[in-house]
Formats: sequence, C-alpha cells, structure tokens
Amino acid sequence: MRITLLDTLAPDPNAPTVHDVIAELGDVTTHPLGAERFGPCEGCFECWVAHPGTCKAKDDANRIMRDWASADEVVWRVTPFLGGWSSAAKRALDKCIGLILPFFTTVDGETHHKARYARLPRLGVVAEVDAEVPDVERARFAHLVGRNALNLGAPHPWVAWVRRGAPVAEVRAAVAAARAAPDPGFPAQPPFVEPVSCGVPAGPTPRRVLLVVGSAKTGEQSTSSALGHAVLARLQARGWATAELDLPRVVKLGRPDMSELQEAVANADLVVLAFPVYFDSLPALVTAAFERLRPRFGGPALLPVVQCGFPELAHTVVALELCAAAAARLGFAWAGHLALGGAGPLRDAPLHEARGVAWRQVQALDRAAAELDAGGPVTGATGDLFSTPMMPAGFYRLAGDLGWLAGAFQHGALTALLARPFEPGTESPPG
Repeated sequence: MRITLLDTLAPDPNAPTVHDVIAELGDVTTHPLGAERFGPCEGCFECWVAHPGTCKAKDDANRIMRDWASADEVVWRVTPFLGGWSSAAKRALDKCIGLILPFFTTVDGETHHKARYARLPRLGVVAEVDAEVPDVERARFAHLVGRNALNLGAPHPWVAWVRRGAPVAEVRAAVAAARAAPDPGFPAQPPFVEPVSCGVPAGPTPRRVLLVVGSAKTGEQSTSSALGHAVLARLQARGWATAELDLPRVVKLGRPDMSELQEAVANADLVVLAFPVYFDSLPALVTAAFERLRPRFGGPALLPVVQCGFPELAHTVVALELCAAAAARLGFAWAGHLALGGAGPLRDAPLHEARGVAWRQVQALDRAAAELDAGGPVTGATGDLFSTPMMPAGFYRLAGDLGWLAGAFQHGALTALLARPFEPGTESPPG
C-alpha cells in the first residue's frame, strides 16, 4: 500500500514515532509541510480552467497533488485548532482543489464536485495534542474530516487522537482502532447554532468598524471584498469611522508577526470578517489570523460575512462554528452573522440597490447596518433574508458547469478540462 504522509508538525522529537507507525502500514512518502513552501490559495480557479489539475504557483502544491493522486491512503499529522485544521495544514489543503473537477454533482441532494482521478485514496488524520480536547472540538474535527472526504471522493475517513509524546505502542493502538472503526459515512450538515449575541459594545462616538477581507484573490475585487465593503459603506453612511485590512497583506503564512492586524483589531468596536469557504471551512489566512491574535478582555464584536460557491447554506456551517469558537477564545462579542450559499451571481450583481438577483441580499445588508447601528446584533430574520437563494440549486449547478466550460474555452484549455496530470504512469508537469 502506498501512503502519502502530510506532516504539519515535523521536524520535532515526536515525528519518528508517528512516522514509524504509519510506515508499518505500507510504503510512505512524507511531506514535512513546515519545511515546504505554500502561498495562500487565491481562488483564481486556474487549476480548473487554465491549466486543469495543476496550480500555477511555483511552490510545493503540485508535488502534494502528485503524491496524493498516486497514493492508496493520505494521512495527515496535525494539531487541530478549535476543532478545525491548523493554518499549517490548511495552507496545503487549500492548494489541492486541482485534485477535483470544477463540475458539480449531487450527493444525497447536496452539491459537491466530481472526482478528477479514478484512484480515490482513503483520508486519515493523526490528531496529536498536548492536552485533553473538548468533546465538541473532537466532534467538529471528525465531522470536518468527513466533509472533506466527501468533497475529495475519499472513502472511509478516520481520525486517531494521540497524546503528544505518546509511546509507539499507544500511537499504534490509536491508529489501528481509528482505521478499523466502522465507516462513519459522509455526515450530513446540521444547521448552524447561533451563539448568544451581544451586539456592538458601547464605545466612544463615532464607533469604529474594521473590515477584514479573508480572500487572497488578487488582481480583481473578490466576492468577499464586495460584500464586506457593502457593509462598510452602509455603516459609514450612518456616521461610523471605518478602516480595512486585507489578510494577504498583513498575515504571512509561516511568519508569526501580525502587529498591524492586532493593533487594528484593538482599535475597533466591530470587526466585519468577510471570507469565502475553502474546503468546507476557513481559508488558511483566516485560520492563521485567529491562531495568532491575542485574547482581549472586552474585545470588539465580530460579524462574519461568509459566502461559498455551493448553493446550499449547509456548506458554511463549519466555518461559522470556527468563527464562533475563535470569538469566544479571543474575548470578542458576537454580532450575529451573514452567510450565503451559491454566491456566484454576486460577481455581477450591484450591492447598492435592491434590484436583480441579489435584491434580497441588498435588503438584508440595509437591515443589518440598521441593527448594528442601533447597538444590537444582526438578527436571525435578517440573516435568513440574506441567505435566501438567488436561484434554484439545479439551475445554479447547470449555470456553473456552463461557466466552467466557457472559462476553459477562453483559456484555450477546453480539451484539457478532464486532464489527470498526476495519474500514476503519466509524466508529471514541473513544480
């Protein structure tokens, strides 16, 4: 059996123990992700429509995808963060969307992507932790790994929890038990449970709102940026002082300093965090920001504004759960949330007036600004209005598939859309 081991924690004294246990299962190719180089995924989709199956970046993404596609099992070694992937893991996982096709399919009525490769490696995780992990975080991470497995077409996902520094026998037993456990299946997504909302803490006038854009898209305004600026403009019109930061500029993956973001957050009464869903959860840049921000007593309120490319709102749930967990950890108040599935049509929709396919979203943005200005959180009714689908799911999938074909045609890659550049026996492209 061929195994690709993606190690986010090496080099460290415990690495040989886990490596030895995994090596007992088969022939192992190891990627010490901390020593490899990854830029943040820009959401450019060129790995789907310009050079199908490969990332344009001159980093280690293509090597990861090559070894993933040729494996029988892919195993991660990671310390989860709040029941989600760490930023060290997520920066690699986000760059692997070339492993799947852009075209949509449905699983139990829910939208996902089609598999690119015939080989569908099993997905496993050795979750290595220093202390006891709350049950809610264990359940969230297991659920997230199951969701990732569903989107990657990976059968029989498993998670083995082990203590940092545990002896080989203990690690071996945990991995064996996890791998032999009954197939959990692919989990359905329950609705997001809203935490207790506190609104915007009272402060000096004018109140201060900070927009943090979590998309790494460059060269054009992202959908997340457009939504975040729509909230910002409405609050500015009500007399709020505004500031904004793009995470790609102030958060460098693999570098600890985030003083500019820390200072900007400390000066805000409300943080509007606008970001897309990547692989069922937070993008690596957003995770890194949450990991490195210092807790503050009486911190600002947090309003996540999250959107995803699948039509069902369920795909935003884990990302919202992680935002709520991060807010609690950092001492932030919770100002409600705005979440939207099937956000593709927003790319061409005006967000300043209630017309076109996004007229409900525009109304919701107006209502949200009024609620925040009155000191309260964004209400559930406003969130429900914002999340109203802009088109039926079936039509969205059809339009999306036609859009991928058009994009590939524009890039001269139409005949290569189904390419399998890392199929075993195929000469892999450089990088």
